[in-house]
Amino acid sequence: MGAVLFVRAMNRTRLDARLVAVAPLAVGAPDLESAGSAIAATVTERLHGATVRSITPAQALRAWDSHAAPAEAAVLLAQRTGAGLVVLAQLWPQGAGADSVRLVARLLDVSNNTVRARLEIRGQRQQATSLGDSLAALLQRELVKDTAGGRGGAQ
Repeated sequence: MGAVLFVRAMNRTRLDARLVAVAPLAVGAPDLESAGSAIAATVTERLHGATVRSITPAQALRAWDSHAAPAEAAVLLAQRTGAGLVVLAQLWPQGAGADSVRLVARLLDVSNNTVRARLEIRGQRQQATSLGDSLAALLQRELVKDTAGGRGGAQ
């Protein structure tokens, strides 16, 4: 996926570059649904603070269009919530016997039509829920780095 992700025109002035929405995770197996929900909730909780504010998982779920392609759904999520930043993530079984999982996430800056970061974490399937803390820490570093570098101001 290239750096420019969104093809749809939108009114960017309504998006808050300091507000993040964590989209419901795409999961590759039914038994990972609860882990995906827990990861999204953890990331939302950990990101909400000094660097950015976050919308609740319930708000993100209501605003999410599960029938749209991910890029389009991210734009719709941003438009419906006012969030200039969207986290899209996938959790998939990995390896022989699928005893591990792979979490891939993208931090999208919908306000500027860019992918700020692409992150990947692997872990044991039975501890998939704990990947939320790791993902939140990595995203927080990206957000702090971007804010310190002059990016991430209000649009």
